[in-house]
Amino acid sequence: MAMSAGFPTGEELPERIGHYVIRRRIGAGGMGVVYQAEDPRTEQFVAVKVLKPEVAGDHIARARLAREVETMRRVQSPNVAEVIDADTQAELPWVVTEYIPGPTLDATVTDHGPLRGRALTRFVTGMARAIKDIHAVEVIHRDLKPGNVIISNGEPIVIDFGIAHAVDGAKLTQTGTFVGTPSYLSPEVIEGTDLGPATDVHAWGGTVAFASTGRPPYGAGSFEVIFFRILNGEIDMDGMHEALRPLVNRAVSRDMSARPSAAELVVETGRLNLDLPWTETPGTPPSTGETGKHTMQAPAPTQSPAASGGRGGGPGRGGAAAVA
Repeated sequence: MAMSAGFPTGEELPERIGHYVIRRRIGAGGMGVVYQAEDPRTEQFVAVKVLKPEVAGDHIARARLAREVETMRRVQSPNVAEVIDADTQAELPWVVTEYIPGPTLDATVTDHGPLRGRALTRFVTGMARAIKDIHAVEVIHRDLKPGNVIISNGEPIVIDFGIAHAVDGAKLTQTGTFVGTPSYLSPEVIEGTDLGPATDVHAWGGTVAFASTGRPPYGAGSFEVIFFRILNGEIDMDGMHEALRPLVNRAVSRDMSARPSAAELVVETGRLNLDLPWTETPGTPPSTGETGKHTMQAPAPTQSPAASGGRGGGPGRGGAAAVA
């Protein structure tokens, strides 16, 4: 049975979405619900995101989503979840991506503290490669943040590429309100000026700051307080490896032209050796995050047998667990 027109609620599961057999719900959020499903043609697991009814009823959001899906399918990267299929004309539009086993960066840092050593090196370099590969096909992600990065076998995999922009961007043009996670917005988003590849570089800086300190890059508070800090370059780098600070500082410059390109990020991060000791910023307790958790290298997530059979037959890539 194909999915009914009604939006799934509670623990109710549709039997199928398109030809994909639904196995379980793996996420829900502002844009919709995400399911783990099986493609009976390939016997591979995938992630199916079903968007909310308000998207289905908004012709602008539908049109934007259709364009973004075509764009997303051009991106080929070991650090970006591949878009496999979509139906933007369905009663409730849906998008299918790889299923990536593993926790988000947000969950990893919350549960285990900031990344250190080899784990941090792999994260900053992998994120730089992801942005470079996205920009190589002349598009931008627009919504990089800890909740949109999965740590799979120690490698960062970027998810939800383009989808949030397609849906929320339509709302933004109609309401004039801000959308997105405040701490990871760039000055140009806040000021309403043109975005560009440098927008993703700014988000790389904020996301790396979170990964390496365990705290939101611009602290807590109201939207207005956080926006003020972003516009004034008041990023929190206490506890960050000293070798990483200059690059993060350049990445979050208010001046878009002063930020390194994604290609430059790949080169610069490739020169970093974050395994070496660093000097803690005065006032920051050594080897702890803000909550007192001991910092550690992020563990490789345990992969269930059902999630085996990754991209190209490699381990740990079975599809994409996108977060709604």
